[in-house]
Amino acid sequence: QYGSDAIAGVVNIVLKEGAAARFFTVDAGQYMPKDFPHDGKTFDMNGGWSFELLGGSVALFGEYRDRGSTNRAGADLEDQINPGDADVVGPDGRVITKNNPVPQPNHHWGDGEEKDYMGFLNAAIPLGASGNTGVYAFGGYSLREGTGYGYYRQGLSYRNWPQIYPLGFLPRFVPDVTDISAATGVKGTGMGWNYDLGATLGHNGFTFNLENTLNTSLGPCLNTACAPGLDGIRGNADDPGIPNQTSFMAGKVKLTETIIGLDANREYDVGFPSPLNVAIGTAFRRESYEVVAGERASWIQGGHVDQYGDIAPSGSQVFPGFRPEDASDNSRDNIALYADVETDVAPKLLANVAGRYEHYSDFGSKLTGKLATRWQPATPLTMRATVSTGFRAPSLNQSWYSSVATNFVPGPGGAPVAVEVGIFPVASREARALGARPLQPETSVNASAGFALTPMRGLNFTADYFWLRVADRILLTTLLGTDSVAAILRSVGSRAEKAQYFTNALNTRTQGVDVTGEWRFAAGPGFVTLNGVYNNMLTKVVGDIPLPAELRGTDAVLFDEWGEGGLNAMTRERPRWRSNLAARYELSALSFMIRANTYGKYTSALYSYSGDFAQTYGTKTIFDAEVGWTPIPQTKLSLGGRNLFDTFPEQMLPDNSFGLFLYPPASPY
Repeated sequence: QYGSDAIAGVVNIVLKEGAAARFFTVDAGQYMPKDFPHDGKTFDMNGGWSFELLGGSVALFGEYRDRGSTNRAGADLEDQINPGDADVVGPDGRVITKNNPVPQPNHHWGDGEEKDYMGFLNAAIPLGASGNTGVYAFGGYSLREGTGYGYYRQGLSYRNWPQIYPLGFLPRFVPDVTDISAATGVKGTGMGWNYDLGATLGHNGFTFNLENTLNTSLGPCLNTACAPGLDGIRGNADDPGIPNQTSFMAGKVKLTETIIGLDANREYDVGFPSPLNVAIGTAFRRESYEVVAGERASWIQGGHVDQYGDIAPSGSQVFPGFRPEDASDNSRDNIALYADVETDVAPKLLANVAGRYEHYSDFGSKLTGKLATRWQPATPLTMRATVSTGFRAPSLNQSWYSSVATNFVPGPGGAPVAVEVGIFPVASREARALGARPLQPETSVNASAGFALTPMRGLNFTADYFWLRVADRILLTTLLGTDSVAAILRSVGSRAEKAQYFTNALNTRTQGVDVTGEWRFAAGPGFVTLNGVYNNMLTKVVGDIPLPAELRGTDAVLFDEWGEGGLNAMTRERPRWRSNLAARYELSALSFMIRANTYGKYTSALYSYSGDFAQTYGTKTIFDAEVGWTPIPQTKLSLGGRNLFDTFPEQMLPDNSFGLFLYPPASPY
């Protein structure tokens, strides 16, 4: 009933509706680690207001969130402005002897700044006196202004111009991210059926704004054009004719979906212990994905040599802009049909059977199904089990995303020769030459079984086992860049020497258990609530990973086991298990809470492309506490702390961190 992307289930979002009470909340906080400056201030203000209208209701919601940055980087061990001026840095990342004027840490390793502006509306208005039919509308808008950071370019780096940044520079991403959603429709009853006819629109836009950066190939001048073009001679027709910049609009990506759907359901009495509920539906979906080129200065090769006289890298530093050749605008259509029947086939035994057919204009059709059952032998005990098949259609961005940087290297006689490196669409000549095939949907088989038990009033347990096999997972290959790969690319007339593309690459199996418990009981004049959650999950790659025929004999590896984006990130770079234990005591207007979050061990080797430096991080427990006070009804004040004992993961090995990034980014806390 849910279609593509529901490969292992769905999240059902329940909206506040009706003339509910107005509310307003404010949260503020800050990180206060003992070994770093206090940072990461957060402020969150949100509220809602609803009112009756034409016999129905309208609810309005808004939120503003401001998050400060955090930084856990160590000091830079490299030379900064002149050869030999590196600071002396201790193993804790702190400067022992200062030898240059560059403030440390000059890198950033932590959360970036972010400001979010969000609004939402939910409305429902009845039509007619019966109240059986009505119109509804809901939707929202959000603007997120974020900040991320690249790696520091030292003053003496070939990627820097000291005339612009004498001490070097830390390039910043400052993207604008917009999300728009809107849905409207009519619900009602007719001819014995309940129906819902509606339309939904969703849009996401991401603008790649860059600050505190430059395009090295445009030279050291910000006010006049001084780049000579690739011929190295100023004043000729190939001169870019633009000065350097410190900020760029490097491009945009946009994704839009429109869905029109009709759902209907009714009950039939066919002799079972309960009526047979029948649900049917159809939907039409239109998707479009667009890549917009960045401004010219963000991707051009200006032809200026770097500060050492060599060919300078082109494009804005940290993210070369999307070129006109990268720009694209693609769309597809999808139509779906589903049917679902559910009833008690015997007393206390419910069964559900569902099937869905979908047809995509770009890759074809898929049929999926589900069988679920629930048995309640006694009031305190419910047993449940489900088996289903699912799929996830290749997204348009996986098929059409292109981000290629054009660099220039010395050719015969010293003339610059273009070399391309980047992510190529699967239909490009580069990707096809290296074995890319049209993407197919990921498919899955999902099974789960469990129970819910209430042995006594106030005491509840649930336990579930789940098993999920996903076939033909779509992943981005590692950067394919051996000499043999470069030869293949040249043989098809490409300027590329290294390439990546998305491909249906491997099969995985995930299995695990979820266990929860809650016990609420009286304790003196108050009440105690105990909560516990335990999750254990393991993902493995199953079967062989076939190497395309085009890559055989090239020494190329389709996927690295280690390193950034390697297979280890999928299988072992998250804790296999975690638990959460919380106790809450409520006494009149006061409440007290203490919580322990425990994370199991995991293995990471972020910057190491072999298992030689793989590092296993141990189990850690994080403690939180909070006290709340309700001085008057409907008003609550709370004061609390997270990670009360300032628990950090183990530091990364120097080979995994360049001696700069002290703590693993894969850390779950």
